[in-house]
Amino acid sequence: MEQAERADATDSDLQALPEELARRETLKAKLDEACARLEADAKAQAEAARPAYEKKKATYDAKTGRRGRAPKAAS
Repeated sequence: MEQAERADATDSDLQALPEELARRETLKAKLDEACARLEADAKAQAEAARPAYEKKKATYDAKTGRRGRAPKAAS
């Protein structure tokens, strides 16, 4: 009985996760956060590159004579 009482006295937080599970949850949270940051960075880079792409495309279209016309229907 004394051993059980000592064990109860040392376990102040009975609802805590075991160390291994807590470490996994912490790691998963860090990975999720890093993934979200990478996705946000990729989206920002894509948005920043869009005007340069549009400018190059317009230059190419003007050079090659493409005007965005629809193709003629086959007869």
